[in-house]
Amino acid sequence: MLGASVDCPACRVSVIPEVLVGTGYPVTAYQITFRDFCQLLTEPPYRAHVLPFLREWFGYEVPLEPSGFSIRAADGSTVPPLSVHQQIQANAQRQHDLYQTAMSLWR
Repeated sequence: MLGASVDCPACRVSVIPEVLVGTGYPVTAYQITFRDFCQLLTEPPYRAHVLPFLREWFGYEVPLEPSGFSIRAADGSTVPPLSVHQQIQANAQRQHDLYQTAMSLWR
């Protein structure tokens, strides 16, 4: 959930979890953070490599908009990016494919 807005279970205030300075990310195999997922969808050098996955896996398009981006289903409805991220992270093969692509782009 790093990079995604969530409600604090104690106070119900919306927060964006971050890794504290001096600490590291937890070991998560092939997971990428929600923040990194969003970067892959918005940064031009990465989009061309990542958007084909969303088209193939879900039939989604990701138009850039002045306020950022949206994810659209084939019927034109908007799909929450966090939901898409969670669907990918819940599927071992998709998670692996996206992770390997991201790592090859970031190296």
